[in-house]
Amino acid sequence: MSCTNCYNGCTEIVSDQCVRYTGVDVPLLGIHNGDTLATVENAIISFVTPFLDGSGIKPLIDLDIICDVVRQYIPTCVECNGFNLNDVLSAIIKAVCDLQLQINNVVADIATIEADYEVDCIEGVTANAGTHDVLQAVITTLCEVQADLAILSLDLFTNYVRIDQINNYIAAYLASTEPADLIRNRMVPLSALEFYGDLIGKFDATGKGFGTWIDIYLCNGENGTPDKRGRVAVCAIADMGGGDLDIEVDPTQSAFNPFYVIDQPEGDNFTTLSQLQMPSHTHTATAVSTDIGHVHDNYQGTTQPASGAPAYTSGDDTTINKMPNPPKTGSGKAIITTNVTILDTGGNQPHGNVQPVYPCYYIIYIPS
Repeated sequence: MSCTNCYNGCTEIVSDQCVRYTGVDVPLLGIHNGDTLATVENAIISFVTPFLDGSGIKPLIDLDIICDVVRQYIPTCVECNGFNLNDVLSAIIKAVCDLQLQINNVVADIATIEADYEVDCIEGVTANAGTHDVLQAVITTLCEVQADLAILSLDLFTNYVRIDQINNYIAAYLASTEPADLIRNRMVPLSALEFYGDLIGKFDATGKGFGTWIDIYLCNGENGTPDKRGRVAVCAIADMGGGDLDIEVDPTQSAFNPFYVIDQPEGDNFTTLSQLQMPSHTHTATAVSTDIGHVHDNYQGTTQPASGAPAYTSGDDTTINKMPNPPKTGSGKAIITTNVTILDTGGNQPHGNVQPVYPCYYIIYIPS
């Protein structure tokens, strides 16, 4: 029954059901000595076929070494006989995709971190110096600030007090250095105040206070004080800030509005009106002249005048127009032109310009 190149020129084909396996047992494949060749073949085919799609390959992997990013994609094992190659490869691929996404995000974050910085007060680096250099410069600056804060803290602790302690310190200082009844302790520095009391025993001839009135002065222009004698205070315009001025006091609206500057007096108690400042008015004058009548003596001819009549002569004493009875002519009225002059009047004196006031003394506290 032997043949060469069986199934290729063999004269007789022997079924694999009629051939027995005479080898050793293979428990892993379920093959035993004496099994038909068909049984052995089926066992081998059944065992090998899952290898082709990976479902039959079960890698020997210690589960403890599988990280969470892979483990989350491995199927939950119910009747666990181990994970096949497909399960492991699928989990690895999904984990790698997750890692790639994370890497992409990290790359984007790095690009943002490595963008140009606004270094501002940080010294020793430029805007494009890189994260490490900039961070190191920040650390160096922070350490310098920490050192400065330590010095400042020591200085504050040594030379300054907390705000809740100020009143106690001031009270203790005043109690230890000066009488409690000093007037200045109840006054705001450099604020001129009205005073209606007696000046005797409080101020010297210059207006400087003494005794309990020390550091208080009369506002008379002495001792560095403003001279408020005879003057009413008005708020300065210069250096005061604020919005637009009211039109009544705005110097840009009228030449009569002064631009008040601190410590520069303004104003007068009287004024004299000029002709341009007087109200517009008219003077009317009427002159009437009446001629009640007159005559002219008119002498003609050369006859001597009658006895006793005066002789009329010319300017050179030559006798002319001698006539005994000269006729009278020209007895009508005449029109006479009269010029009228209106004389100036008034004393050209100023008039008072004082508002109603209530006089007082002004005092000021100037710290020594």
